[in-house]
Amino acid sequence: MATRGASCTPEELESLCRANVGFLYEPSCDVNEVYDRVFVGGEEIARDLNKLADLGITHVLNCAEGPARMFRVDTNQAYYVDANIKYCGLPVSDEPRANLKQHFGTAVQFIDGVLAQPEAKVLIHCVVGFSRSATVAIAYLMIRRGMTAQEATRAVRKKREIGPNDGFLVQLCELNAELHPN
Repeated sequence: MATRGASCTPEELESLCRANVGFLYEPSCDVNEVYDRVFVGGEEIARDLNKLADLGITHVLNCAEGPARMFRVDTNQAYYVDANIKYCGLPVSDEPRANLKQHFGTAVQFIDGVLAQPEAKVLIHCVVGFSRSATVAIAYLMIRRGMTAQEATRAVRKKREIGPNDGFLVQLCELNAELHPN
């Protein structure tokens, strides 16, 4: 476990993402429950309304909202209306310079709203369920569960193969410094 107030480096978090395999690789399945009632996955599961129903997903947080041609997922609330699934979209590119951190508040508020309902479950997704959605899940655990970046990364990685891009790792370290100052 990381020491409270300990610093965080992107290299350290990337190493945690590799977790005993020495390299980053894409998820071995389409969705994983990374925390109680919090699932991380990619576009394939996000578009499969039958599988979402089977999992009991009541809310979808799309961390890659936008035109599909831009490595985004072009779903919206209308896509889920017949399935009675609530939707929130974050228009973020999977580029190191993209500012995902600016959306952490919106994401946390949405996830909090889901988890306040005893039977509700949330799918956090991007295109593959590897970088953007993993970063948001880690940030949530840091902000609401009091974990350090290292603890949250380990918790998510234990359940799913992940690989936030270098810029997102920096943003998680910045968040760590804000939440756990030395």
